[in-house]
Amino acid sequence: MNLRRSISVLIRSSARLNLTYVIHNYVTNLKLRSFLDYLLVPLGLLKLVYLIVWPTAKEGFKYQLSIVCIVKNEAPYMREWIKYHLSAGVEHIYIYDNDSTDDLLRVLKEFDNSVTYTKINGNLRQLDAYNDALNKYRNETRLLAVIDADEFLYSPRVGHRILPELERCFKNPRVGGVVVNWVIYGSSYFTEKPAGLVTDNFVYRSHIDFEKNRHIKTICNPRKVFDFTISHAANYFPGYYAVDELLQKVAWTRTDKVSVSHLRLNHYYSKSKTEFLEKRRRGSGEVMALRRMSEFEEHDKNDVFDDSMRVYNSENRLRQ
Repeated sequence: MNLRRSISVLIRSSARLNLTYVIHNYVTNLKLRSFLDYLLVPLGLLKLVYLIVWPTAKEGFKYQLSIVCIVKNEAPYMREWIKYHLSAGVEHIYIYDNDSTDDLLRVLKEFDNSVTYTKINGNLRQLDAYNDALNKYRNETRLLAVIDADEFLYSPRVGHRILPELERCFKNPRVGGVVVNWVIYGSSYFTEKPAGLVTDNFVYRSHIDFEKNRHIKTICNPRKVFDFTISHAANYFPGYYAVDELLQKVAWTRTDKVSVSHLRLNHYYSKSKTEFLEKRRRGSGEVMALRRMSEFEEHDKNDVFDDSMRVYNSENRLRQ
């Protein structure tokens, strides 16, 4: 971790406090919230020292691999997303519901034993959700994937199972996280939302070396992570670091090259144009500004036909 990033982590150390999460539940004024965050930095630094000096050692986890995800009005997509990840070896999913007004709870009822539901209110709560999950569930799950509801963890290896690939990457005890490159899927030339599964309909993607595929998301050992101050990458305790699928260290939110032969994150960023407009209206959990309309064209890459997810759905009867 370079000096600039280290200073940033220290300045934003209050992000890991339970008190910060509670304050953000009630303080809607973002300037006031930011001011209070700075006042809590000394407590954040004390928590950092505490977690370093008294690390948690744990065996016999309830879950081997879990996901934390924050959603807002994404109920139409959640059944497919949950069923897919459970089929690929994820054992539990922590859902943070950021003021949804759709029928999310009805959808989640089917997965009562596999989902932990938390209501989270207000703007810019994505990082709060991730840090709350670190506080609450770090001793419940051995590994924690931090991804969005338009991202599908996928292994092109035999059996498509995610965990065996992660086991290989986490053999080094100094590895605190494994980063997975995006593979951006385009609109497949749909203007309106098509019926059926996302992973059945959107079968055209970018070339692997597309520049935006250098972006990563993180699967971490939550006991080796201090906090998240950006959605893509974790801040690890001293001595720990992230690697990619080739076991190369990755410093931050992007890799120098895209490598997805073992693990990849199929990212259905925009889907159809109609769905992108709805995504734009929902806003972001990390920044207040609306997404630019040009982002649709930037991500609408339909260069390569790739129906591997459609084939997987057939093999695993995920349309039922």
